[in-house]
Amino acid sequence: MVAHDGAAKPTIRPPLSQHNGSVSPAVHGNPLHNEHEALAHVDRLGKGISVVVTDLDMPEMGGLAFCAALRRDLLAVPIIGAAGVPSEARSPTVNEGLKFLDMATVFTKPHSAQTLLRAIDAAVRADAGNTV
Repeated sequence: MVAHDGAAKPTIRPPLSQHNGSVSPAVHGNPLHNEHEALAHVDRLGKGISVVVTDLDMPEMGGLAFCAALRRDLLAVPIIGAAGVPSEARSPTVNEGLKFLDMATVFTKPHSAQTLLRAIDAAVRADAGNTV
């Protein structure tokens, strides 16, 4: 999970753990705060990643560029994005870019842990169906 403000990670860890999932620890157990840290972490983990959950409102590269870099490195891994604005308020270019990157789900913040768990479950199930 990548969140620049660090607030989302404590919210998702407990419910994900209850469903046999895990949130990958970042450097020294701290959340990944920016796109560059996250991409380096992806490089270290390699094929051990089942799904990526990321904030799309990223301060350095921007959410779209970050997801494009993820997609390049993790071609078939589902990516779930959370945005601060609903799709109708995002620019058509951003929405088209997110479609092109084949995002598993993009939803608006704030969201409940249950919403996120359902999105993760659906993305992992769909991915498993594509690899069998």
